[in-house]
Amino acid sequence: MPRWCNGCGDNAILAAVQRLCRDENLAPEKTVFVSGIGCSSRFPHYMKTYGFHGIHGRAFPSRRREVRPPGPARVR
Repeated sequence: MPRWCNGCGDNAILAAVQRLCRDENLAPEKTVFVSGIGCSSRFPHYMKTYGFHGIHGRAFPSRRREVRPPGPARVR
């Protein structure tokens, strides 16, 4: 159960992304979420996927190359 305040928009975003991952059959072991700091930083934990917590405002684009798998399988 997320530890966000009632009415927080993060709850709706989490539900939508969970639904998307389910509908698209994305394997948790092949999925990574990158987050910054603050309330939304718990997002990877709630998704039960790999996650990376960047410093405030530095989650993207600086970290996207670090989460790419080696070889032909690339994160889009």
